[in-house]
Amino acid sequence: MKKLLLVLITCLGAASVHAALNGALAERFPNSIHGGGAAGADAMLWADSAQRDFWEIRPNMRVQPNVRDNYNGRLTAWFVPPVSGDYRFMIASDDNGRLWLSSDADPANATRIAYHDSWTADMDWNEANLPTRVSAWITLEGGKLYWMRAGFAEGGGDDNLSVAWWCPDAGVSTWQVIPGEHLFWNLTVEELAENLVLYEVWDGDVGDLGFTPGFLPDFSLLGNPDGTGMLGAFGVGPRAGADDFLFRQYGIIQVDEAQTLGFGTVSDDGSKLYVGNWWEDGPLTLVVNNDGWHGPQWRQGVIDVEPGYVGIVVEMFEDGGGEALQVFYWNRDQVRKEMGQAELIAYRGACLPSPLNGEENVSLDADLSWHNGFLSGAPVDVYFGEAGNMTKVVDQGDVTSFDPGTLEYGTIYNWRVDVVDPNEGGNPIFVQGPVWAFKTVGTDVVITEQPTRYVRADAGDEVVLSVAATSALTPLEYEWKKGDTVVGTDATLVIASLGEADEGEYTCVVSNAESSATSSPADVKIKAQIAYYPLDEDLADPTGAGPEGIYHADEGKDVAFEEGVVGNAIAINIDAEYNEYVSFGVPGDLGIFGEAPRTIACWAKNAVPWDQIDDWCTIFGFTSTTGTSEHSFDFNRRGGQNQYCIHRYGAEWNMQEIDGEWHFLTASFDNGTIHWYVDGVYGGSATTNLQSQDILHLGKRAHSAQLWRGWVDEARVFNYAITPQQVADLYAESGMAVEAYCPPIEQPAFDVDGNCVVDTGDLLIVAEQWLQSNVAE
Repeated sequence: MKKLLLVLITCLGAASVHAALNGALAERFPNSIHGGGAAGADAMLWADSAQRDFWEIRPNMRVQPNVRDNYNGRLTAWFVPPVSGDYRFMIASDDNGRLWLSSDADPANATRIAYHDSWTADMDWNEANLPTRVSAWITLEGGKLYWMRAGFAEGGGDDNLSVAWWCPDAGVSTWQVIPGEHLFWNLTVEELAENLVLYEVWDGDVGDLGFTPGFLPDFSLLGNPDGTGMLGAFGVGPRAGADDFLFRQYGIIQVDEAQTLGFGTVSDDGSKLYVGNWWEDGPLTLVVNNDGWHGPQWRQGVIDVEPGYVGIVVEMFEDGGGEALQVFYWNRDQVRKEMGQAELIAYRGACLPSPLNGEENVSLDADLSWHNGFLSGAPVDVYFGEAGNMTKVVDQGDVTSFDPGTLEYGTIYNWRVDVVDPNEGGNPIFVQGPVWAFKTVGTDVVITEQPTRYVRADAGDEVVLSVAATSALTPLEYEWKKGDTVVGTDATLVIASLGEADEGEYTCVVSNAESSATSSPADVKIKAQIAYYPLDEDLADPTGAGPEGIYHADEGKDVAFEEGVVGNAIAINIDAEYNEYVSFGVPGDLGIFGEAPRTIACWAKNAVPWDQIDDWCTIFGFTSTTGTSEHSFDFNRRGGQNQYCIHRYGAEWNMQEIDGEWHFLTASFDNGTIHWYVDGVYGGSATTNLQSQDILHLGKRAHSAQLWRGWVDEARVFNYAITPQQVADLYAESGMAVEAYCPPIEQPAFDVDGNCVVDTGDLLIVAEQWLQSNVAE
């Protein structure tokens, strides 16, 4: 995979940074790749940029807030302290946040310095709110570069990420977002290949120069340019940030066969693109007309070309406001792509390097190759070596490639090709080429397939956990661990017959001779009902599985049990609001938190009209002390509506009208999907994330005072998503009957009669319909 090589040059000896680009790199990733919550935030340290679906450069350490839901994001930059001193850093994010800082510019040396697993408002710099998001004091050296990355996981609702700094030695005595002047999102290796596009530039407004305002002039009438030079690609280059100028730029590409080429420009203001042999004064053919006053605007065109060199001339003007120029091309084998070092041929000087300048993960047996340029050619001198230590390896050779031999893992190399300009009318001269750089493949182990995060199986079932990993350095070794105990040494771990002793969290460490990587954890449990509360005469779980309930109410009010569906049911705030509710054990007793699968179920009946029941009161389920988005999973009376709903902060789904009758409510969650049922019958599903806390309540939320007024009976919690048949069975256990039906989530294809089985009954129906259809015809 080719990536932009982001490398600190202080480790390159004699090499130097040609261009360091201010700001921070912001990236977004669908959370379907790495998961949400804490795991998703953790993954932002190592997630491959190739998996992102959006990126942009930010002017400081703050993302654009409130852009979407269900994604993970990060900011990456090299931080340059303005002075030596002690610094503190703080992260704010919605939701889970992580902040890493390296001891130098190498990302491999990064450690986590701050984090949180809740949410904050945008740029919330209140240290008392989630103190773990504030780092300790860290001594940094002024002028040195330190790699920094902040990551977060967004579920639903608002989203934000920002990083602030505090350093009295630098005159920063309040929390402030780190400004871009101290950040570099890209430290480009050595020189850019700024010999690929020739340019002429004229300063001034088109109208002030005597031409029609808002349109490109006849450039032959402009006179001598105010400046000339070379660029690494078509663009505004030396006039970035300026107003009132005109450019004429010249480039060359080469094609091997006659073909149709497409070209396009994005410009602010107007631009035109011509094709022709500009080095021989034409002729030039207009292909793209993007003229006029406008913001960044796309226009395109196509042209047939013959084999050989193809000249490109781009004219543009800028009269005020923003400025932009990009040039793209495509053909039948190449999707639209901006022209750069992989396409443009220098008029004079070596170009088209392979490996590309800045390429990473280059093979250890790679050969070097290049193009000698349009006018220039052999003989050539070639210089090559580890970064900052090049030596001449070809002296006056007639070559366009070089075999450097076997390269070292994870090493940065520089190389340069000097070519001859025949200099017609004079003596030949050498044209010194740009210094290119690439980095060879490292020894890092990359886990490409993680084990299933939550595994729920019946006792005695076979459970299989597996990982897949890759590295340039082999062989790879695998070490599965349950806690700290090694339980397997293959890529796949098989638990032949799942028992209680096998329950727990498993990880796999994959290693080679130089490095290692640890997989995401796999939580393995036997499918079980982990809490059952008949609520007949007390708040205990007769099976002993779940924690005993704790009754809360106004002083003098005792818990009451009245006739329910099965035996008695608990009566909550029947006559009036007595602040009655039940909490079960202490947080963490059930082991259901985050995105863990689960099912909750109970019978419920209201005692008063629905509009006398508080909005958003918990009837039964997992609640939260903070009211944070996605931090609950419970049955509620939906705010402002006569509806039972399954609720997680930030979203809810209606289930059944609140009508003064008993209803059996069931909801499950597994692998990002909620399913709900009413009275044993499937109701619907929704895709969502959860980051719930392990806090089980009946009658009231943990963080607010809204109260349920009614009865609750036969409350249950399972550590997995039970099936529609199991839901129907629970309903039947209460003495109710469910008419046979096939839930949509279980119905196989071609089950015409809806009995969940494809059998002769379906064949007979299809045959009858076929016969009727043919008779009708």
